[in-house]
Amino acid sequence: MSEQLLSVSGVTCDHGAHALDHYLSARDAVTDVRISLVPGASCQVNVSAHHPIDSQALGSAVEEAGYEVMP
Repeated sequence: MSEQLLSVSGVTCDHGAHALDHYLSARDAVTDVRISLVPGASCQVNVSAHHPIDSQALGSAVEEAGYEVMP
């Protein structure tokens, strides 16, 4: 099992969190996505998978959802 924590900017509501969850969950091996909205800040996203997660693939999924991974 592998986990990765991301900070994502632009997600400000449940609708955006649902969209982000949809795009991340569609990636191979992803088993769970937990999103914590933080008003006025980037949200925290914890992604779990069966094997190590490709950071670029997750970043692409975040961008497809219309958001940006923060460094």
